Order: sequence, then structure tokens, then C-alpha cells
Amino acid sequence: MVTAKDLYDLVVTRIHPTKSTYLFLDEVQEVKGWEKAINAFTVDLKIDIYLTGSNSGLMSSELSTYLAGRYVEFHILPLSFQESVSFYESRRKDFLSVTQHFDRYKRLGGFPVLHTADYTYEGAYKIVQDIYSSTILRDTIQRFNIRI
Repeated sequence: MVTAKDLYDLVVTRIHPTKSTYLFLDEVQEVKGWEKAINAFTVDLKIDIYLTGSNSGLMSSELSTYLAGRYVEFHILPLSFQESVSFYESRRKDFLSVTQHFDRYKRLGGFPVLHTADYTYEGAYKIVQDIYSSTILRDTIQRFNIRI
């Protein structure tokens, strides 16, 4: 398992100590003691840190404890209908009516990944099921030891 020290050592050996650095970490909660590394970065380095994750282990109430209020939280929402139309039209040359776009949006929903490729409805439903399974079943049930 990767530890906070492993993460810290990896980052500090790859950045310039006095130049501004942007560090993007996804699913950082998988690193044991990650908050120690993040806090050390903010003290030792000239760095902007961006943490992303969709896991219940990285909830905002815990971030405030781990990072002592030194963070800004952004909630990322699914695509709106108009955004899904923009995604589609930026990739495709064929024309869909508003009704066809809306039918597609009703069936696919607003997860951005579903609008980045030409998935069949069956493929899209599989992706949504996998997102649901990983978010609800794995993260929440395991985290809180819920028995089903």
C-alpha cells in the first residue's frame, strides 16, 4: 500500500522547489495517511493542489478536519440537457432535432462519459450500473459496514 511518505517523496523529487506547481491527485484517499502528505506539501512547497474523487472516503466534512479549512470545494454536477447537446454536436456532424436530443438525454442521462463516444443504450446502461455499483455498493456499504 502506498503511504503518505511514499506520495510525498514521489512528488518532491519531481518538482522544482521554488517554481509554482500544480498537483492533481485523483482518488487520493487510497493513500494511507494522504492528508499528512497534502499538509506537508502546503508547508514545504509552492504548490496548488487539486484533489478529485467520487468516493465516500473523501467527503467534505472530513476534508475540513484533514486540511484545517485550507481548501475550496467544487461540486461537479452531471451535464445539463444543453451541455449534452453541445457535447454531441462538437463530436458529430449529423443533425438531431431537439426532440431526438431530448430522447437521447432521457435515455443516457447526464454523466459526461456517456456523451463522449457513441455508446449503444445497452453499453450506456452498463456504464451507469458500474458507476452506481462502485459508488453505492462498494464505497458506501463497505465504508459503513452495512450488511445487505
